[in-house]
Amino acid sequence: MRTNYRIVTVKSRMHVAEKGEKKRSVFESLRKIVKEEGWAGLYGGIGPKLVQSVLTAAFLFAFKDALYAFTATTLANRRAAAKLKAA
Repeated sequence: MRTNYRIVTVKSRMHVAEKGEKKRSVFESLRKIVKEEGWAGLYGGIGPKLVQSVLTAAFLFAFKDALYAFTATTLANRRAAAKLKAA
C-alpha cells in the first residue's frame, strides 16, 4: 500500500490542478509535492483512507455473518417443515 498510495496521491493532485495551471507530468507533480510538503505530503489523507478500509472490511464481515446465519436458519426451518409435512 505504501508505494501505491504515493502514486494515487500524485495522480489525485494532478486531477485537481487549478484551471489555467500548466499540466504537469507525474514526475513534475511528485517533485512539487515533495518540495512544498516534504515526503509526508505523499501520505496526506492516508488516515481517513485506512479508517474507510477498516470500516468497509468490518461491515463486509458483519454482513457475511448475518447473511450466513439467516440462510442457515431459513434452510433449517424449511427442512423441519418438510419433515413435518412428510410425517
